[in-house]
Amino acid sequence: MDPRRVLFLLLCLLIAVPVVAQEEDAGKPDSPLVQRTREHLKTYDARRDREANAAWRSRALALADSLEADGEHGMASQCLERAGILHYFAGDLDAALAVWERGLAAARLSDDDRRIAALLNARASGISATGDNEAALAAHFETLE
Repeated sequence: MDPRRVLFLLLCLLIAVPVVAQEEDAGKPDSPLVQRTREHLKTYDARRDREANAAWRSRALALADSLEADGEHGMASQCLERAGILHYFAGDLDAALAVWERGLAAARLSDDDRRIAALLNARASGISATGDNEAALAAHFETLE
């Protein structure tokens, strides 16, 4: 089986895992922005046509901008991860990698190890898809840290 397909399948599995609120956020009521984002993320479906995915991706990127401005880095990183996946599906690997890098930076600000791991894996999968084996190997080793 093609290694890129295996990496893609692993990436899809990571996305299918529901995100659990961190303990310190459990008692805090969600802001209207976070509520809108949660509703938007529920509509994620990579099987839609390109135009629908492009619209979903644009909305997710706009929400990520607002979330980052409000300090909601964990939720922003989730939007960025999924937006990157839709770039990946559209065949725009450079855009996918750029979005995942931004998502990784946001996840690191949130100190959410699951989000960081998911974005490291997404980035490593994207680099693997570019065919740069040396960079892909380095990215995959970073996921082990």
